[in-house]
Amino acid sequence: MATLDVRRTYADGDILLAADLDAFLDDIETLVNTTKINDDNIQNIGITASDKLIDASVNAAKLASNSVTTAKISDLNITTGKIALLAIDTAQLAANAVTTAKITDLNVTAGKLAADSVTTAKIADGSVTLAKLASGTFKSVITIDLTESVTQVVPAGVTGMDVILIGGGGGGAAGSLGNNGGGGGAGGSIVCTTIETTAGETLTFTRGAGGAGGTGGASGSVGGQSLLSGGFGTMYAPGGWAGVADGAASSTGTKQGCGLAYGGAGGTGGNAGAAGENAIRGAGGTGGTATGSGSGGYGGGGGGGAAYGNGGTGGNAGFAGEPGVAPNNGTGGGGGGSDSSASKAGGAGRNGRCILRYIGT
Repeated sequence: MATLDVRRTYADGDILLAADLDAFLDDIETLVNTTKINDDNIQNIGITASDKLIDASVNAAKLASNSVTTAKISDLNITTGKIALLAIDTAQLAANAVTTAKITDLNVTAGKLAADSVTTAKIADGSVTLAKLASGTFKSVITIDLTESVTQVVPAGVTGMDVILIGGGGGGAAGSLGNNGGGGGAGGSIVCTTIETTAGETLTFTRGAGGAGGTGGASGSVGGQSLLSGGFGTMYAPGGWAGVADGAASSTGTKQGCGLAYGGAGGTGGNAGAAGENAIRGAGGTGGTATGSGSGGYGGGGGGGAAYGNGGTGGNAGFAGEPGVAPNNGTGGGGGGSDSSASKAGGAGRNGRCILRYIGT
């Protein structure tokens, strides 16, 4: 480390001249310029420990634009304790300067977020999950869509839930070798309710399977019943009734819950199939078209009943019926159209579903 070593000897009575002081000050200035400061820049290790800087002695007005860069700041030199409240705002941050990798767990709390600062536009899809919600912070509603039989644990902070339970859709009947189209399958029942529940409670959902479409001139199969059970007991959503062969409608079941939409009747010789019934979230499938007229014509299949989506379209004369439009919506399959040479199959009903809307405290 450089030192100042300038000595002058004075005897009693000698006079200390201003020039002597000037020379001594020149020596000091030379030492500072060559060892610590050069062209107004601070050399390496020129200013070290914090005890060499008076509090508030360095502020933004004393720093030239761009004089402090990330290359000049060592890792971990800046901590939350060294940043004054409100010292950094969005205008001072470069685009993409803050990433999740740069934020340690628990550094961001509700107290550090301004009102309305977090919006849906600022949250990437899938970035908020139940595992990222701390216990006791659940304040809103989150929807869980169950399309497979599964066990579900109620998250922390939840006190109740809205439930939409949908049974499997009925399968459409096959068209006959004669003149009559097959009837469409009914949509599965939809049961809607609100249930009190407890965090940590185990729920078990059993999905009702969609009924198979009929073949060989036979009726379709009934849709399976969906169930949801927990501490509250068990709730049921019956499956949709099967489409009936030889031009009959699937209207033999009792409507339950939010409704069970019947499938349309298959068209008798030379007549189009009837449309399936509408439901709260879907339209019945349209009936298939016919060919010919009267006893010499061939009827179209009936449309499938709706549920939480649209029912399947009935097959045109000589064509198979269509399944319910979307999977896992409990919709009924369309009936097959009639044909002179081969029976046309009915469309399959769609599987059931359970939608849970957890309600927080």
